[in-house]
Amino acid sequence: MALLLITTANTPPRDIPFLQMTNPATRSVTAKAAVFFWAALGIEKIVIADATGETLLSQDDIGNLTRMGVEIEQIAYQQDNNLVTLKGKGFAEGQLIKFALDNSELVKGVENFFKCTGKFYCRNFEVINQLIKKEGLQNIFWQFISANLTPYRWVDLRFFYTSKKFC
Repeated sequence: MALLLITTANTPPRDIPFLQMTNPATRSVTAKAAVFFWAALGIEKIVIADATGETLLSQDDIGNLTRMGVEIEQIAYQQDNNLVTLKGKGFAEGQLIKFALDNSELVKGVENFFKCTGKFYCRNFEVINQLIKKEGLQNIFWQFISANLTPYRWVDLRFFYTSKKFC
């Protein structure tokens, strides 16, 4: 079964450019909701990596997920807030993914994984997962489409599937 890496920053610094959800309570509740969403979809291995030194789930939450057959690992470190403020949340996300690749025991046990930003949902996950299996894909990314339909073509890194080697 697939592994999902969920990246969070539960208590981000105040001056992050383009950060829209700034309330730590809101960030925590929405990230926790996403974890339970993914578990309900049948994801059996979830790594939650936080860049602000926090853990998202309580022991009760972990117990409930374990009873659902979900293996949970929470890892965290304290990012350099000055660098994040200077370089932005994309930089912070890259540093957090690198931290997870280097420090997660569950990630060490797989060749490929899904990555999802903490508050992001994928309603057609099963279709995507079946496509990956059918076609033997090692990496799959989606194009970012902005609400104002700007002509820029960016990769949307809120959700993707990749190999550790490519990542």
